[in-house]
Amino acid sequence: MIIATAGHVDHGKTSLVQILTGINTDRLAEEKLRGLSIELGFAYWPLSNGQTVSFIDVPGHQHFIRNMLAGVSAIDAALLVVAADDGLMPQTYQHLAILDLMGVERGFVALTKTDLVTPERLSNVKKMIAKCLFGTTLAHAPIIPTSIPHGEGINKLGAEIEQLSQNTHPRALNGLFRMIIDRAFNVHGTGTVVTGTISSGVVRSGSRLKLIPNGQSVRVRSVRAHNKNIEKGIAGQRVGLNISGLGIKSSQIGLGHWLVANNLYAPTTCLDTSIHLLDTEKKPLEVWTKVHLHIGTAQTTARLGLIDRKRLKPGETSFARLVSDCPLSALYGDRFILQDNSASRILAGGRVINPFAIQNSRLQQQRVNFLESLYCPNSLDALSALLENSPNGIDFASFALARNLDKADITRILSAISIQLISSKNDEIAFKITDWLDHKKLVVKALKDVEKLSTLKQGLTHDGLKRATGYIFSSRTITALVDELVRDGEIDFDGQSIQIHSNKQMFSREEQKLSEHIIKSLEMSPLAPPALGTLANNLEVDGKYLLTVLRRMEIKNIIVSVTNDRHFLSKTMQTFTKIILASASDLGGQISLVQFRHLTGLNRNRAIEVLEYFDKIGLTRRNGDSRIINTLYDPWSSSWTNSSSGKVQ
Repeated sequence: MIIATAGHVDHGKTSLVQILTGINTDRLAEEKLRGLSIELGFAYWPLSNGQTVSFIDVPGHQHFIRNMLAGVSAIDAALLVVAADDGLMPQTYQHLAILDLMGVERGFVALTKTDLVTPERLSNVKKMIAKCLFGTTLAHAPIIPTSIPHGEGINKLGAEIEQLSQNTHPRALNGLFRMIIDRAFNVHGTGTVVTGTISSGVVRSGSRLKLIPNGQSVRVRSVRAHNKNIEKGIAGQRVGLNISGLGIKSSQIGLGHWLVANNLYAPTTCLDTSIHLLDTEKKPLEVWTKVHLHIGTAQTTARLGLIDRKRLKPGETSFARLVSDCPLSALYGDRFILQDNSASRILAGGRVINPFAIQNSRLQQQRVNFLESLYCPNSLDALSALLENSPNGIDFASFALARNLDKADITRILSAISIQLISSKNDEIAFKITDWLDHKKLVVKALKDVEKLSTLKQGLTHDGLKRATGYIFSSRTITALVDELVRDGEIDFDGQSIQIHSNKQMFSREEQKLSEHIIKSLEMSPLAPPALGTLANNLEVDGKYLLTVLRRMEIKNIIVSVTNDRHFLSKTMQTFTKIILASASDLGGQISLVQFRHLTGLNRNRAIEVLEYFDKIGLTRRNGDSRIINTLYDPWSSSWTNSSSGKVQ
């Protein structure tokens, strides 16, 4: 469990942590000389039950509010400290507002310096604190009077902390690794060390990670927690990681950086969020107000754009877009704080809904519906709601990334909901099955309507089909619809025009002869078929004419267009399919590029092309460096069945 202190300067936060743990969290000479915390301090306290509590001691002075905000970015509970003689002070209110906006629901109030006041004063201050807590996330936090010189209340506070620790459930270990960095330094003979709180996932010695925002690749040499080496660090734990990498310098790492799994490296500058403006503000927030954004341990300037209204009044909550001036690491659910343009006042706080927002022409109400669906904390429910409100599909890859879904999470979701996934090299688009079937019908209807009106029977290009369907589909969706309808045998595509399928003989005598030469050429090198240009040169034919014949061969299931430039024999692709399905059980339902190459004999580039094609048609689905195998895929119902020519070997 991780506890952060909070409260006004000189109210005894550091002294209280020291008497509990025996550790003075002030590390700097200036801090010790002035008795004033400037940077974050860290301590740990082994409990009698075998658990360990980590403390983050934050500065109380208003000049160091950024460091305070960094300290509460990933905590389990708060220890709000109020001196009995001073009572509630400006930073008390500010820190409490921050804890409330960050959603910290568990904690304690340590009422310090009780030996300096009368019982009447003590009673009044307790009432003031209770009134101040009312309506916040810490409304039910116990108020514990303490006196460090006399030891009053220290044992009770310790017992309360231990009880809370016992009732704190470990954080789920699902999700890829992500850690908020709060400190970096160099250790002689060891190298660069970074410390921070693990937000999700697991890290071990040997893990390969990336720094955000600079994108440097690093390797974890060792993991330490509470002054000893450990086998692994897990979510909810404070750790120190000894890292190495080309050009890594501790002076270039610190507050504002994240260490993440390679697949989570996705810096962003545009966030869709939900924000709440403090009711203590005197003015509403206007559209595109300039603010200071604190997220994780990062601070940057940003512009605030309201989505469902023109201005946000004090005490109101709204959907808003934040456009940051610097790249950040942000995922769904991350909390943040906003300060005014001068960084002197806390304005608002909120949480990230869509970390990868893009500027688009989506109508306001559509954006609101989209964010309301996405706001749902349950990923399965959120995806279902999104699909209901997105007939043109959603970016499933971005959805999974934003929610930090690991392989197990994705498998669970896809087994619980019926969707159509359209995969490409860079993304995956998900459709509700009924919507996808309706889209296919719309494409067929558009082609039939054009055929009725045209006497030339020339068909449509992809762009022409996009226009004919009313521009409701993206180019990649049109391509996916055409590919599937070709496989279904409902339409024909010769590489240039798309038409309703015709049962007429497609090959002229000349085309039939060329197709036989193509088959022989591919049979000579089934694992390394020549690229389109090379094939045209080898056969001494015009490239456009060759492409037309290839497209017609594909419609007749003689070949498979794995890429625009590469064609494999259908039987060869069917063999690859059988290999993957037969190996699924032994490989644990997943296959890597190296494993696929070993099983098929393909070189690296051809193996990548084939696997990406398998992703596209649904046999596999990329997840990190591996592919999840769809064991329900039926190769005999695919487009790779043996052709009637009998010449595919």
